[in-house]
Amino acid sequence: MFVDPDGREAIVWVKVANPQQPRYESAAIVYPNDTIPNFEAIKGLNFDQVIEKFGKPLSIQKNLSSLPDSEPGKPSKFGTVAEGEYEYSKSKFKGKPALLLPVRVPQDENVNNGLNPRYGTGSKKRDYLEGVYAHTGWFGPLNACVQAGSEGCLTGWDGDNRDSDIFSKFMNSLKDPKGTIFVSRPKY
Repeated sequence: MFVDPDGREAIVWVKVANPQQPRYESAAIVYPNDTIPNFEAIKGLNFDQVIEKFGKPLSIQKNLSSLPDSEPGKPSKFGTVAEGEYEYSKSKFKGKPALLLPVRVPQDENVNNGLNPRYGTGSKKRDYLEGVYAHTGWFGPLNACVQAGSEGCLTGWDGDNRDSDIFSKFMNSLKDPKGTIFVSRPKY
């Protein structure tokens, strides 16, 4: 647990080079809110480069995902949050601590031609996601994870069993009810 001196946190949700479990391809690096001025400051940086540029973080949480679940070998039927900067507010998702992102979050333009596949095509097509959270995903043995429990949300592995609450403890460690989250998927 940590206490942020300015009371708000900036979370960099970034893809890592060699994740413990490929389904959980990201980690969260937490800094005081004013440490990172904007998304451009971290765009294209990998996990190690973020720490090198901004120094020792308040906290690191691994085994996270910024990608929706999909069937192996098939494109996702859910939207994918675009890289960028978003304000969040603390909330609950299925009774567990979570972060709620803005009402509409842009669809990643590099996935599904920039359209959220959940809504189909024609007049229904949308280039955004609605109801996006950072929330607890899969629990169970990490090496057995094939899904992250995401229909477009950011998710975190919650431990080997229902009582582990690894991701929930991370969510509870965030002190301020609001902050900034930066989502980044650098190329490796």
